[in-house]
Amino acid sequence: MVNRRNFLKSAAAGLIGSALVKSPAALANLKRPAFELTASNGRYKFGPGQAMATQVMFYNESIPGPVIRIPQGQESTIRFKNALDEPSSVHWHGLRIDNAMDGVPGMTQEPVLPGAAFDYRLTPPDAGSYWYHTHQRSWAQLALGLAGILIVEEESPPLVDQDLVLAIDDWRLDKCMTGRTAGVSATSSP
Repeated sequence: MVNRRNFLKSAAAGLIGSALVKSPAALANLKRPAFELTASNGRYKFGPGQAMATQVMFYNESIPGPVIRIPQGQESTIRFKNALDEPSSVHWHGLRIDNAMDGVPGMTQEPVLPGAAFDYRLTPPDAGSYWYHTHQRSWAQLALGLAGILIVEEESPPLVDQDLVLAIDDWRLDKCMTGRTAGVSATSSP
C-alpha cells in the first residue's frame, strides 16, 4: 500500500542508495589517492626577529613542503605543478618505483617547464619515511626550500598514540636578516 510514510521511506532509501553507488571512475579514484604539489617562488621569515623575509622556493607555500602520505602497494597520483620561472622536477628519494617517475631531469624525465604540470604515479612496495626534493638545479632550488617528507603507510600500521614528523634543515642567513647589512644566502644538505 502506498501511503505518505512508505513513500518517504522509499524515497529516502533511494537517495541514500544513489549516494552510496559510485561510478567505476569514482571507485578508481578512491583506490588511487591524489595529491597536488605546486612549486612557487616566495618570501619567508624564519623567526620573529628577522627584519626582512628571505627569498625562497616553496612546495604548496610551505617550508619544508607538506607531508605527503600515500599507501604502500597502491598507485597514488601526485600532480606536480611548476609555478616557478624555471624548469623543475620532483625526485622521490629512496622509493623503489618505476624509473619514469623518479624525477631526475635528463635521465628519467624531461624537466617540467614553467606553467606546466606532470603526474607522478607512484606504487611504492615498501612502507617507511622518505623525503622528496627537486633534482633540477638542486644547488639552488633545494637550497631555497624545495623539499618535503613522504610517508608510505603500511596497510596495518602499528597502534601508537601519536605520529610525529620532524624535518631538519639548516639555513645561513646573512646580517640583512636582522636589518644591519644586505645579502642573503641559503644552504641545504640532504
